[in-house]
Amino acid sequence: MGLRRGGEKPATVLRFVYTLGWLPALVCAYALHPDGGAARTITAAGSAGVRAGLALAATMSILGAAYLAALRRPPSQPELCAACAGCALAALAMPLLFSADVYAYAYYGDLALHGRSPYGHDPAPGDALAAAAVAAWDGHIPPRCVYGPLAVAIAALADVAGAAGGVAGVIFAQRTAAAAAYAGYVACVLRLVRSPRSRAAFTLNPVVIWSIAEGHNDAAMLAFVLAGFTTHRARPLLFALAALVKAPALAVWGQLERGPPMLAAAALVAVGYVPLGIAVASGPGSAAAGAGPAEWQSPLGLLATQFGRLPAAAVALTLLGVAALAVRRLSAADRVAAFALAAWFSLPNAYPWYALWIVPFAARNPRSPWARALLAASLFSPARAVTDAVFPAAPSVDAAGALHPAMIALEYVPPLLVLAFAGLRRRTTVVLLTVAAIAAACLPAAAQSTAPSPQPAPAPNTPSPASSAPGTPVALPQPPPPAGPTSTPTPAQVVTPPPPPGAVPSAEPSAAAPSAAPPSAAPPSAAPPPAAPPSPVPPPATPPTPVPPPTAPPPVAAPSATANPFGYIINPTAVAATTPDGPHIIQVEINDRRIHAGGPLIVRVITSANVVGVEARALGHFIPIPQTSPGLFALAYTMPGGIPFWLLNRSYDIVIAAATADGRQTSVSFPMLLMR
Repeated sequence: MGLRRGGEKPATVLRFVYTLGWLPALVCAYALHPDGGAARTITAAGSAGVRAGLALAATMSILGAAYLAALRRPPSQPELCAACAGCALAALAMPLLFSADVYAYAYYGDLALHGRSPYGHDPAPGDALAAAAVAAWDGHIPPRCVYGPLAVAIAALADVAGAAGGVAGVIFAQRTAAAAAYAGYVACVLRLVRSPRSRAAFTLNPVVIWSIAEGHNDAAMLAFVLAGFTTHRARPLLFALAALVKAPALAVWGQLERGPPMLAAAALVAVGYVPLGIAVASGPGSAAAGAGPAEWQSPLGLLATQFGRLPAAAVALTLLGVAALAVRRLSAADRVAAFALAAWFSLPNAYPWYALWIVPFAARNPRSPWARALLAASLFSPARAVTDAVFPAAPSVDAAGALHPAMIALEYVPPLLVLAFAGLRRRTTVVLLTVAAIAAACLPAAAQSTAPSPQPAPAPNTPSPASSAPGTPVALPQPPPPAGPTSTPTPAQVVTPPPPPGAVPSAEPSAAAPSAAPPSAAPPSAAPPPAAPPSPVPPPATPPTPVPPPTAPPPVAAPSATANPFGYIINPTAVAATTPDGPHIIQVEINDRRIHAGGPLIVRVITSANVVGVEARALGHFIPIPQTSPGLFALAYTMPGGIPFWLLNRSYDIVIAAATADGRQTSVSFPMLLMR
């Protein structure tokens, strides 16, 4: 039955599927978050994350099948609009968020409304919204804003609009603002695109709608870009507004004609990003530490795990260069889609909301092999969000890719398979894609078997931290925990100097140099001096000459079993007597006050026994420090070698934060030098 003649039934089915397809995710979300209130983020939730991820996968499977059916039999314009509206409203009803970005937007707007800069190091407002944003980011201050001033202005307006409803009202207002941008996006598509199939490809992608309902400001950026294509006269201004939301909108500026309007738009964008440029030039500082542990969950991340970030970046640039040369003979639409697919594989992180960037390139000609592969990439991108919902974040950029290789394969292999099956008639394409598929299948297993990861209590023959891959944390060998008030200090804590010449040897072994002899053996220092050799018998007329016994050498302490690597000791100020049960950081020990790019950073933190988690906040990363025993945390970390030169030879504040099981926190900060 055709859709345009007697096709009301299929179109109606599409409308209901796009609305009711959200039932699995909604039922699971309300079961996990039954108390209402503000939408809650779900990250590193373990079994709860598994349930939420499976429900989301079921919903995306239903909607993905409906999306493919709509591409085969495009709906009419009224049915398309009804399906878009129903799907967006159902997605807005989700009480669980797989990304905390919308809380960061609200936090930036809150800073702006309090007269503080979201780009700098201004302190957080002491209100409920800032506290909710910190809670949504797992107890961390949201990262420094990297968006344009228009994005901050939109977030501030949404904060004002939803202020009457408290935190829940503000977050819903932020998500509603993104949904309004999606409405403008759909209106521009209906005006620009004539093909019903392309319209469906643009507007009905379920990952796009879900990402917009989570509140991502990519919708506003894309709405301004599409609005710019609807008019020639105001195009420079609209493109400038898009770039003032997010900088990636600058990629479409090649469509502008050179002249005074373009120069004025460029000047407007440059002025808008001056505050962010000043903040970046001032270095990461402590405010940037809220960025949390960055993860590279991608093929690029797997390469970075094994070979380092610089070789992985070189591979990504090479891929983009080869793609730029290889797509020259394709049609204009296929050329853009093919290059966008190569760029997708070159991203350190292909987050689901990046589907808003690639779907327009595929929607121009959704039947081409490159467009199909690009659409497959968008439909499988939620695997990234499911991984975050289940697993905790990796402690470093370089080690993150090896944690979940199966999820990486689930996200990146299907586009290659789609491209292979769609291009079977071209022998060269088949050969190249077969090689790429084999490499994609082998990389996860190789990374899983070779990538280092933090290990508790390694054996004494653990390799030196400096031999680890850059950015990879390695657990530090630790002394046994104190047995009580009368316990003896460990060799790494106390070093006894040798006694001066002529000192009387002690009859007890040194505490800092335990003897290697069995307990029943006498201590070396208590051994009597060796007997003097017998003198030859002189003639009777000559009296015997006394020979003094040889002087015993002074006892020398045996070398310590574990060298003391700590040369920088931080003793926080005394804890007030009013908080005897609070979390306390007793001492922080660092290998050196000067840390070098590519060099080791060895940290040991001694805390009160009720502390369950400690992390180091340094240079834009949160680095969890493993616990080796109650009150003792230690980590050896190799600094990345590719730190930009303008960040070197400078002093930074390092923050060590400790938390108890009930959420109480304390921290101590101290300066360190980052050298070449």
